[in-house]
Formats: sequence, structure tokens, C-alpha cells
Amino acid sequence: MTLQEGNINQLSLLESIINFSEDAIISKTLDGIVTSWNPGAEKIFGYNTAEMIGKHISVLIPADRMGEELEITTKIKNGDRIEHYETERIKKNGTIIYISLTVSPLKDAQGIIVGASKIARDITDRKQAEDNINKLNHSLEQKILERTAMLEAVNKELESFSYSVAHDLRAPLRIINGYAGILRSKYKDSLNADDDRITNVIISNTLRMGNLIDELLNLARIGKKELAREHTDMNDLLQIVIAEQTELASRPVQFTIEPLLPVVCDSSLVRQVWTNFISNAIKYSANNEAPSVDIRSTRKDGSIIYSVKDNGVGFDMQYYHKLFGVFQRLHKQSEFEGIGVGLALIQRIITKHNGRVWAESEPGKGATFHFSLPG
Repeated sequence: MTLQEGNINQLSLLESIINFSEDAIISKTLDGIVTSWNPGAEKIFGYNTAEMIGKHISVLIPADRMGEELEITTKIKNGDRIEHYETERIKKNGTIIYISLTVSPLKDAQGIIVGASKIARDITDRKQAEDNINKLNHSLEQKILERTAMLEAVNKELESFSYSVAHDLRAPLRIINGYAGILRSKYKDSLNADDDRITNVIISNTLRMGNLIDELLNLARIGKKELAREHTDMNDLLQIVIAEQTELASRPVQFTIEPLLPVVCDSSLVRQVWTNFISNAIKYSANNEAPSVDIRSTRKDGSIIYSVKDNGVGFDMQYYHKLFGVFQRLHKQSEFEGIGVGLALIQRIITKHNGRVWAESEPGKGATFHFSLPG
């Protein structure tokens, strides 16, 4: 093959690429006169070759975009190349389309810049899809803001309602408890065993109702409270809780505690977590001949996991889904006292810290409760 034949083949290949390209491939002089126009340009802009050769490129450019063309031409004269410039153009039928434009300088045999080569790709569908997504996102953001505002208003109403109900409930409870106490005190010598039992039931249930109100209000406050995060020595915090809870225990409990890892948390809230876990461990292992509680911590996957294991009555894992629900109890009130709010309170506190709570157990073989905190 001769050099001339090779050049002819190269030109033929280049011509085929230009003619079969889906993109518009256009050349123009520095004055803006169109000098070439491929089939892809016909398809995108609607003008055939005869209509565009010798015409000024401005027929494709919206009036408000003419400044862009002047800037592009200035850069081309300086030898610069523009890549993937997104803009708008006008089709023959007047439709505005979006294009991605790549412009390169054209040089003559002496290397002098005499014009520009433009490759334009129709991106109208993509831009419309982006616009639709942006509109949808804006609509969703507005809905989220509206729903958030509604939720905040509802929460304020619920909070006001909670405190109002708590106040309104406490007053009759105090009256019931007071009169029951007066009856027992005034007529204690004349009350028979059944009367005394009934009076005690009234007093104990009013006290339990009062505790229930306090726990519900506490649960509501946790959701509203801002976290006061600080570096916390869990060993010190735990010792305070254990000292408090062992004083209340009906019998001695053996604690086995491995040194606990420190963490950044709201220490006052996490103290409540330890209090509920330790009091539960003591309560549910009280019937064991040698009550024991094992406490330890470990670091895993960017979190610190704390575990509390007791040798108490345990529970059946088939009822696990009830464990952290409000008013959900896995043991009868007659067996173990409680309201059914403590574990729900723990879960709310730990979730607020971006941690999680879980448990493992088997009836008669104790239970292990875990909670994780970011660490």
C-alpha cells in the first residue's frame, strides 16, 4: 500500500465515523460560518446540510446564549479546547434542546487556527430526568418539612397532654392513698384480716400507679432531652449504681466485674441504663441460692459492647419481641414486681446514643443483656 492509498483509507475511515455518528459534528470558521454538517447534526437540529453550509452558526443559538459563543470563540483563537460544556440550542422547529458541547481549534497546513470543530450531543432527555428528580426532591423536602412541623406540633400537644394527665391523675391517687391510710390508722383495731388486706391492696396499687406515671413521664423526657456527651469512666459509674442497688437488695449478690472500657456518652442517662440493668439482674436472680451478676465490656466494629449476665430465672426467647416494649412483661406481677417500662427506657436511651440493645436467655438459666455505644 502506498502512502497516498493509506491516507485515502484514513480519510475514508474518518468520513465513515463522521457520517455514522449519532452526535452532531460541525466545523465553522472563526467568524462563525458553518463549513461542514454531518447527518448527526441533521438529526439533532433538523436542518439538512444544504440549509446550513455557508450559514452563520448563530441560527442555532438562543439570544441569551450568544455571550457563551463569543467566549468559546475567544478560547479557540487562543488554542484552548472546551470539553463537555452543557448549554442550550434551538432546533429548526423552534424547540429548545440541551446539548453537551466539545469544541477544538482547527488549524491549516501552517498550523494557524482558522476555525473550530464542534461535537454536540443531545442531552435533553437526561436534563429533563435531572429536572424531574430535582423537582421530586424539592417536593419531598417540602413534605418532610411539613411533616416534621406537624410532628413537632403533635409532640408538643402530647407532652402538654402527658403532664396534664399526670397532674390530674396524681391528685385523685393522693386522695385515695390518703383516705385508705386514714381508714387503716383510725380503724386498725376493728379491721379484720380481709379488711386489712383490701386496704393494703388499695395503698399498694395507688403507689404503683404513681410509679407508673413517673416512669411514663421519664420515658417522654428521654426523647426530648439533648445529649450531654462527655468522657465517662464506666467503672466509676457502675460502682455508684451497684452501691445503690445492693442496699436495696433482699439478699447479698456476688458481682464479677472486668475492667470496663471508657466511652463518650451522656453519663446521667447511661447511669439510668446501668441502674435498670443491675436492678433487674438482682431482682430476677434473687431466688437463686447464690445470686451472681457478671459484667464486662469489649470493643467490636467501632462500638463498645457492655454485657450484664445474671443467673436468674431467665426468659423464653420466643417472646423476645415483647422484651423492650412499653408495659410488656415476661413474668407475672405476683412473681416479680415491675411496671414494664424499664427496658423500653433503656432502649430509648441507647438508641438516642446511636447504639443498640439486645439480650440472650433461656428459662431457668439466667439472662445476658448487652448494649453498645459508639466508641
